[in-house]
Amino acid sequence: MGISVWIGVWRDIIKVFLVKRPIRHPAQIASRFLRRREYLQSPKNWLIKKYIVWVLIVFAFALSFPVLALSWDQDAKDVWINDLAFCESQYRDVTVLDTNDKYSYGVLQFQMGTWLAYGKAFGATADNIHESMIQHAVARSMLDAGLESQWKTCSAKVTKQYGAYPSW
Repeated sequence: MGISVWIGVWRDIIKVFLVKRPIRHPAQIASRFLRRREYLQSPKNWLIKKYIVWVLIVFAFALSFPVLALSWDQDAKDVWINDLAFCESQYRDVTVLDTNDKYSYGVLQFQMGTWLAYGKAFGATADNIHESMIQHAVARSMLDAGLESQWKTCSAKVTKQYGAYPSW
């Protein structure tokens, strides 16, 4: 995340926990924060201060690692396929004309012939080529069969980053 995003996040945190009305200027944030600091330093409010600090730490940690928060149930193969999809289309459902003058569809950029040939077991048709969940299942089946070469460029990039597709 960029520094401007972090500044915005911390400004919003300060608004929520330490200020009663909206603030627009950073100097106002500092001024109000310093006035509120005396309140938080009193012994009876030590627990409040400690709680706020821990909430801020957990919140910052969660923002820093959104993939961990969203992917508890994913195995190594799913992570590999998701990175392949990011490389192919940035998770967008797009249609692209490839260098071989054929169109590729969806988040994993399947060409129609490949989709129909390898997706039969998953109910693949020309109408559902944009279904990302089916594409994920077909890609997993193809990768389990050792067909990484169907995604030449992105397969090489993901392999370089994470190693070869898990074989277990």
